[in-house]
Amino acid sequence: MKAQTLRTIAVITDAHGLKGDVEIKPFDEDASWLGHLSQVYMFKPSGPVEMNIQSGRWQGRRVILKFAGVETRDDAEKLKGFTLKAIEADLPELDEDEFYADSLVGLKVTSHDSGKSLGVVTEVLSSAAGDFLEIQNETLSEPILIPFQTVFIPSVDRDRETIFITGLDNLFEPATGS
Repeated sequence: MKAQTLRTIAVITDAHGLKGDVEIKPFDEDASWLGHLSQVYMFKPSGPVEMNIQSGRWQGRRVILKFAGVETRDDAEKLKGFTLKAIEADLPELDEDEFYADSLVGLKVTSHDSGKSLGVVTEVLSSAAGDFLEIQNETLSEPILIPFQTVFIPSVDRDRETIFITGLDNLFEPATGS
């Protein structure tokens, strides 16, 4: 049997109410998988735990999930901060310009302007300000963060496993001492 690819879909941000519901932050705008998935995998330090979804709903701008076996607010509080993943084959098909955040990790980063290799994506970080790619360059001691916006990232070539960035070559040059 072929190994299933798991994709990160959300993080649990808080408990909701008194009956064990959790509030999550999905990594896609519309959480198109909501209502289609019956199980996800929650990643704890001890490893993945299969979680069965009893219900899910939008409440304003938040997504609320109810997991089987999570019955109280105290149970839900213990889940805060854990990442949720789903089997990629169970998720809705993506449009050409959409990506699972963790599918970008490991891709090469190349300058659209100079054609130079600039490094490799080591992590995708999500914040209230948007998503950022953490790029490690072998000549720099610290990784570089690039906003995942088309003004900086004009294209992602899935076939070549390469992300092209523009206008930022100077960030990847070693600092010179004065």
